[in-house]
Amino acid sequence: MTGPVPDPLRRFVPTRHAALLSHPDGELRIASNDATYTQGLLEHFTNTSPSKLLRVIEHIRLIVEHTLPQDGEELTQLDTAHLRTVLRGTNTILVHDTETRELLIFLAQGVSCEELIERLLPAVAVTNG
Repeated sequence: MTGPVPDPLRRFVPTRHAALLSHPDGELRIASNDATYTQGLLEHFTNTSPSKLLRVIEHIRLIVEHTLPQDGEELTQLDTAHLRTVLRGTNTILVHDTETRELLIFLAQGVSCEELIERLLPAVAVTNG
């Protein structure tokens, strides 16, 4: 096969911006292709520790899709046994695995870090109270 390898799940996008936060319930690892979001998430969780979200999220992998525009603000939630998926329009997708405590985020350009923290994270992370 010649040419680039198809990567619709964005597995090979480099996440060069990383942070690690130790907190009373363990550690939170953040990996992203965007330094601004990495720093924003780190600051948020540092300032809100302890947080219900820190008890259910251990690893965040965030890919900011700089080529995809926002395409709607409506949230759609899909649940299975241990996965919760939240769609914002169709270009922003968050998937939380409650067993592994991993959160995978594909964020369309133009979705602010504030909206991610205040609206999208609480919608996807199952905190049970």
